[in-house]
Amino acid sequence: REEIKDALAWLAFLANPKDEIAFRRIVNKPARGIGNTTQDKISEAALSLGGSIIEACKTYPLKKKAAQGMSTFIAAYDSLREMLNTGGAKLSAFVEAMVEKSALGEYYTVQDEISGTQRVYNLQELTNSAIFYDCSEKGLLDFLDTIELDRSLEEKSDDDAEKDRVTLITLHNTKGLEFSRVIIT
Repeated sequence: REEIKDALAWLAFLANPKDEIAFRRIVNKPARGIGNTTQDKISEAALSLGGSIIEACKTYPLKKKAAQGMSTFIAAYDSLREMLNTGGAKLSAFVEAMVEKSALGEYYTVQDEISGTQRVYNLQELTNSAIFYDCSEKGLLDFLDTIELDRSLEEKSDDDAEKDRVTLITLHNTKGLEFSRVIIT
């Protein structure tokens, strides 16, 4: 679901500020005036800064509307990173704060009112699933790994009839997974 993918992209970007795919998914949702061209320029600037996209976001000069949107994005990111670094609570409280500070909760509340979907409820279920993890970088990484493993196991159980198959996956998504044969091209 879109809302879950957006929330997981935020969590992935908080865990790894070099994750360009997650960055592109979340930086302009809800709309902040940061279009594809600006995202491309920020990604190029990140390469010259050692790959940290968040550092490129903080230093790259933007026009007024995009600069305001970027400052909102950076403020949410910095606040959430600080919360993650201080820890103390459960990861579910962190996920709940992420939904609020990223404005995804507000964005999907409006979507729910318009289309009658239950996207906010799905975000609450994601929050509930994080209750077993500590609010720390390790807890966040464990949570993301578990979700990725669950997703791969679900896909595997759907295809149990097909034992002989090839799985295509990005190197980024293979962390923690084990395969009997791996071919990297």
